[in-house]
Amino acid sequence: MKFHPSTLISLLILSASASPLVSRNQQAKKAAACNVAGGKPANNATKPAEVPKTANGTANGNVTATAGVLPDGRIAQGAVPEDFNVLASKFKSAVVKGDGLLFSDIVAFPAVEQSLFDISTNSKAFSLSISDAAIFTPKGGAPDLLTRRADLLPSIASTLANIATTGKKTMHFSFQQDVASPLNLTHDYQVAFLETADFATHQFDVRVGKVVDAAAGSPGADGTNIVVNGNSKNAAGVQTLFSTPFTAGFQNFAVQMDFDLNTIQVFHSTENNPLVQVTEPLPNDNTGNGEYHFAVLKNAVDGQQPPIAGSEAVVFGGIFMQDTAVDAVLLQ
Repeated sequence: MKFHPSTLISLLILSASASPLVSRNQQAKKAAACNVAGGKPANNATKPAEVPKTANGTANGNVTATAGVLPDGRIAQGAVPEDFNVLASKFKSAVVKGDGLLFSDIVAFPAVEQSLFDISTNSKAFSLSISDAAIFTPKGGAPDLLTRRADLLPSIASTLANIATTGKKTMHFSFQQDVASPLNLTHDYQVAFLETADFATHQFDVRVGKVVDAAAGSPGADGTNIVVNGNSKNAAGVQTLFSTPFTAGFQNFAVQMDFDLNTIQVFHSTENNPLVQVTEPLPNDNTGNGEYHFAVLKNAVDGQQPPIAGSEAVVFGGIFMQDTAVDAVLLQ
């Protein structure tokens, strides 16, 4: 059976947005809870839309035309790991993971508190893990033996018309270590980044662990900090936008990118505290479109990847995008 290209795009949008992770009854309950809570975003798997907010956080009653395809990776309480294997998943089901693995092999739901932006939607956090089997083979390429990685990318609908990489968008996400499968912080890990469509550059990335090429005394040099970097190919060298100690519990971030003005701004908090602006809008090369990754990407040290004892994992929660061309960044 053949489809006209426009028909195929429509089917992709419907498939990506019609997630089975939240039932219609759950959606109705969450929408009602949202109104009581003062307009905080609801987890609607069939339309992961953000209701535009005024500066005080109340809903203005109008849904933007693009809201239906903005990334929303908040996971319903009834979800199971196998939900990450299907086309209707909130994340791409095919990439990025070790050859022969399914996402249900590397996604779990640890017993942790809800993250900052999972509370209002009654959604839950999930862990993403790597092991010695986490060797990724790029399409048409050779296995990448120097990294161990598992990446979740928001569903294909968010890449249509580059909707997530145009205008002024804010990506929210929270993460913490999985105490049952801790990271080896003598290595450098990338846990969140935006990668250009040609795979050549990261417009920003968030790292934990000991950054191999960090100068002595700089953020990331001793493995105890989270480091948020700007464009990875900045002509003057990679700029560290923000760093903070990698303490226990959820670390919450919002990264606001103005794709017209080429600026980036970072917000941060810990546990269930409201986000705080930690940078001004800073110059950054945001060009190249591409896709967001939420990952456990472990880089080699001195060209070596020692065996992993069991698995290493990061717990993610509260992943969603907000259109902030007009609306203020949601702080809680």
